[in-house]
Amino acid sequence: MIRKFMLYIMVLCTVITSQPAQIVAGAGNNSCEIVDKMGSMGYVKKLTGDLSISRYGWCMESYIYDNNDGTFCVVDVYDNEVYIDTYNKETMDFIKFNKVGFILEKFGGFYCGKDYNYIVFGRDNPAMNKDITTFALVKYDKQTWQIKGILELKNNDTIVSLNSGSLRMAEYGNNLIIRTSHQMYNTHQSSASFIVNTETMTGKYFRQDNSFVSHSFNQYVKTSGKDFAFVDLGDGAPRSVVLRVLPNSAESGDLSGDRQEADLFPIPGDGGANCTGVTVGGFEMSDTDYITAISTIDHSKVYYYTNFEMWGLDRDERDIVILTVPKDNISNDTVRKIYLTDYVDKGKCGSVPYLVKITDDLFMVLWQEFNYSSNNLVDAGLKYVYIDGKGNVLGDIRTFDGGTLARDCQPYFMEGKVIWFINTLYGHRLLHTIEVDLPYVTTECDGEKVEVTCENIAENSRVYIAFFKDDILTSIVVSPYKGEKLLADKPDGCTKAMAMVTDNEDKFKPVCAKKIINF
Repeated sequence: MIRKFMLYIMVLCTVITSQPAQIVAGAGNNSCEIVDKMGSMGYVKKLTGDLSISRYGWCMESYIYDNNDGTFCVVDVYDNEVYIDTYNKETMDFIKFNKVGFILEKFGGFYCGKDYNYIVFGRDNPAMNKDITTFALVKYDKQTWQIKGILELKNNDTIVSLNSGSLRMAEYGNNLIIRTSHQMYNTHQSSASFIVNTETMTGKYFRQDNSFVSHSFNQYVKTSGKDFAFVDLGDGAPRSVVLRVLPNSAESGDLSGDRQEADLFPIPGDGGANCTGVTVGGFEMSDTDYITAISTIDHSKVYYYTNFEMWGLDRDERDIVILTVPKDNISNDTVRKIYLTDYVDKGKCGSVPYLVKITDDLFMVLWQEFNYSSNNLVDAGLKYVYIDGKGNVLGDIRTFDGGTLARDCQPYFMEGKVIWFINTLYGHRLLHTIEVDLPYVTTECDGEKVEVTCENIAENSRVYIAFFKDDILTSIVVSPYKGEKLLADKPDGCTKAMAMVTDNEDKFKPVCAKKIINF
């Protein structure tokens, strides 16, 4: 009987893996809220229609991160200084601020690391002097924002730093990667990559490595296990939204090894024509797939692309599209394109979309909708929808009445809500939140205990915690959900656990996606 039950659970695991998350019965639209709070002075940076059809990316100057102590921080650039405002997570009241100055002339980007915070600054080098510092990485104490180290990056083939692109970072152990753009000595624009040992504060510039894209007008990087995974918007080599994964590069700190790649969205036209009709707004990873969010025109309408226009295109109408590719089978043939909107020929345009990771199998896509009035793009509201880890749409597209996305503040998932901000005048800050109402579970291991937290799960649902040694099921803990966190002892020798929730009937119907934790 026990063997049959365990076999049934293994079948159930497979079923849950293949099914998208279910919407809670009777759940309506999420609770959307805008709260006006004080903060440090900041520029008003709304996501406009003109920005959304820009040929080029830009460096983000606004961030939110969780302190995991009942507070969160807003990082915002204003008048050549970086302000760090701390807020109460429950009331969203302003608590305090810190401020740091620029090290070089330009702000590149911020990264909230595991042990330290980091900011990259940039400087132009028109004289092509190899001794000029063109990028500087500054390491800060998380609590006091005192400088703990500065790395000056020189001799990296840079005339113009942070040129027509963005800057993002990721870390693995002591290896921190900086992914950005620059104009090289030959005047050509391209991606630029640096890997820094954050313990010794030494770094290396990788010239035309296996992640190199040119021109590259937006740059994303993630740590995928021991690998670095890159997404770029390329207009020439290659001319596509391209994914490149370099096996073991995060662990080794080397970008010259093998690579796996997929042209997620090939773009017609001559190589090097700056107009692509595409913007990239998000790159994330699920348990199974790499997921990218873009907006795009109908390329069948264009017969010639130049640096400044797309001939044949009457109006720049763009749809929101999700691109996915399996982690274990990266190729052009395995790419899926999921269109979320139908704006083309409707006088509508979708903005640069944002992609927010909620769990390893639940994501939110957000975008601003614009209507054409003559040749002007007029704001028509903020839209959002849930997708699963394969990019499948969960439920209907929803509207956040009165909501506005920021030009460069990536929405952030925290305490059951997706949050971002827009500055107004005189130090006021509009904090936008969307309460996530789809069911999901999170897991963590605290020593010898596995903790499972259920969100938006009906009471008396059944929670299963299955323990595995490699891929062999060794034991199962079953418990009715009573609205509280669940704890289970981690058996000796187990390498992973899987939490899953089914309804309270005998049909074992999954109510959300599984959640795996590796020990």
